Amino acid sequence: MERPREREQRIGPTQTLRKLTGGAVRRIVARHALSELTERRSEVESAMRAELSGPFAGRGFRLRTVEIADVVLPENPRRSLARAVEAEREALAVRIAAAGEVAAADEYATAASRLGDNPRAFDLRVLRLQQGPAAEDGMTVVFPPPVPTAAPIAPPRRPRRTRVQVP
Repeated sequence: MERPREREQRIGPTQTLRKLTGGAVRRIVARHALSELTERRSEVESAMRAELSGPFAGRGFRLRTVEIADVVLPENPRRSLARAVEAEREALAVRIAAAGEVAAADEYATAASRLGDNPRAFDLRVLRLQQGPAAEDGMTVVFPPPVPTAAPIAPPRRPRRTRVQVP
């Protein structure tokens, strides 16, 4: 039976260091969320340097730099992360579309208010809308008689009942 120390000497110092650091690096990276690894990289690297310096010092090595260069995710988390990113994009698109709808509604309300204040402007707008179809060959546009838009529509009058007193 081989002793662990003899096996380390047989496989070489580079392989020994990879074995020492591989598990520790995976443990450290697994403790942090992916967003932390990207946003607070220097803090994670400092924690990694502090944890890895122990095994190196015990073997006569000195750790100079630690850098997170690449994080490879397994397939399942990669898919779920892609779905989450896609859902975030769709939510952003919906929020942008909703903001556009609100702005359009405000513009329509402003236009309706202005057209309501000036009935002649409304008539000109109707004529402008009819200009498009009238430009085609063979089209006939029939203009209805003008409707008094300024006068409010009054409810129909009810006939008055008169009381007749019988002597």
